[in-house]
Amino acid sequence: MPTPSLSFVKMFDLIYTYNFAKATFSDRLLIGIFWEESMFNNVLQTGGGTGTGFGQVEPAEFHRMTEFGLLPPPIEKVGGRTRAARALSDKESVQSTAALLGSMFKRLSGSRTSALRGYAGYQWALTNPGIAKPTATQRLGIIAGWEACEQKLRDIYPFRKPEKAEQDVILDGLNKARPFGARREELRGLLFRDADYG
Repeated sequence: MPTPSLSFVKMFDLIYTYNFAKATFSDRLLIGIFWEESMFNNVLQTGGGTGTGFGQVEPAEFHRMTEFGLLPPPIEKVGGRTRAARALSDKESVQSTAALLGSMFKRLSGSRTSALRGYAGYQWALTNPGIAKPTATQRLGIIAGWEACEQKLRDIYPFRKPEKAEQDVILDGLNKARPFGARREELRGLLFRDADYG
């Protein structure tokens, strides 16, 4: 299991600044998505996939950023697959997720549920049961984890160093999005760093 490269407050600050779809897809929801997808690491997908960034957005979807007046990162075709031509900046990584969710929301009759299912590839998994990993049912579970994290974090105040009890609430929320088992205290030290609170 990877180690987060950003602390909780640094990740939240990026989302707070660049999530322009927050009216429907809250900053706390994106925390859940980014934890589940990458554990707060702005990286290329492992295992041969093409997803990239905190939210593991497919480069073929970068064009949706233009709907919101943003310049999409460059892409390239490699062996018939669309790949990012370079690593995304942290700003682009957050914006590409917001753009994909916002675009899907507009195209899917203003349904948050449908947009989240689209983001998670639920429909594709449903029509490709023999090859889809995770399965369609597992993808619904992933979405439920994102939303459970969002709900758990609804009353937290992210920009001050939380006391241990509030850290526990945050860790419980993240654990709903992507369980981390016995790593709780290790992750506490990585997610709540004194130097990140001015």
